[in-house]
Amino acid sequence: MRLPAVPGKSFAVTGARRAGKTSFLWIDGLPEAQRREALQTVQRKELSIEKLETKDNGREIDVPGGLIHHWVGTAFVQGASINDALAILQDYNEHHRIYAPTVAASKLQSRDGDRFMAYCSGAIHCAHCGAQ
Repeated sequence: MRLPAVPGKSFAVTGARRAGKTSFLWIDGLPEAQRREALQTVQRKELSIEKLETKDNGREIDVPGGLIHHWVGTAFVQGASINDALAILQDYNEHHRIYAPTVAASKLQSRDGDRFMAYCSGAIHCAHCGAQ
C-alpha cells in the first residue's frame, strides 16, 4: 500500500478500543508478564510506552516523503477520569499548547465519530503524534 505524504503530518485515531473490538486499555491486552511489568511501571509514576508497527496485510506501508508513527502507552494520573483523558487527547486544536514545545502546530481537520484526522507539526520529534 502507498499513501501520499501531506504537508505537515496527518494521522487518524480510531475508536476500536472504545467500540469493544479489543481490550479498552492496551495494558489489559498484554500477556500476563508484560502486563505485570507495565503495571509496575505506571505504579512508579512512569510512562509505559511501546512502539508498534503499522502494516497492510503484513507489508510495510510506503509513504513517500512521510513517516508512520504508531505508539501506544499507559500512564496513571491520580484523580483523572477517562473522560478527562479523552477531552485532552481529542482536543487536537490545542495540542500545540498542551504539548509545547514539542508540538509547534496542530489542527483538527475532520471528525467522524471516533475517527479523527488531524494536522500536527513539531518543533522536535513528538512520540504522541509523530511530528518532527
